[in-house]
Amino acid sequence: MAADAVERDYTKLTFDESLALMERVSAEVRSDLDSLSTDQLNWKPGPKRWSVGECLEHLITTNDLYSAIAESVLATQHRRPFLSRIPGYAGMCGRMLIRAVSPSARKVKTLSVFFPGRSSVHAGEIDRFEESQRRVIDWIRKSEPLDLEVTFIASPATSMIVYSLMDGWRLLATHGLRHLEQVRRVTQTEGFPTT
Repeated sequence: MAADAVERDYTKLTFDESLALMERVSAEVRSDLDSLSTDQLNWKPGPKRWSVGECLEHLITTNDLYSAIAESVLATQHRRPFLSRIPGYAGMCGRMLIRAVSPSARKVKTLSVFFPGRSSVHAGEIDRFEESQRRVIDWIRKSEPLDLEVTFIASPATSMIVYSLMDGWRLLATHGLRHLEQVRRVTQTEGFPTT
């Protein structure tokens, strides 16, 4: 596990740091995984563990859900979630979620809305992931003029969990890093196909 994964407080990422982390994850996925075969992308280290491809599908699904939220917010078609009016509630939710998806956090069960869209992928999965990341990065850039700490959204999973759009960006960046580290572990697991 990387030293920064243990020591860094991802709840405090700035706008620029969140954007840079999203770009870093994109670049490292491309450089680390671009040469993987379809068999390597779909190999699972165990029956209840995800393959590299499923991790990427999970990130694509998550990115798509947040892209839709960002599009709604930026088109001013988004209504402030009611629960965000409770003092301190949105901040607590945001910090809790970011910490839950940080690379050093223990494993948590993925909610069904975030399940990988497909269990079997092909060699073009890296391109799909990169395009998904590009869309989110574009939304992050377009959102910069907003007061991101007081623009509130509900989680794609439930309206009971609300947080700032800035925490949403922190969450996506941190989550991407967590799964980048996971796919690296998968590729280093004994039995991972050599071709």
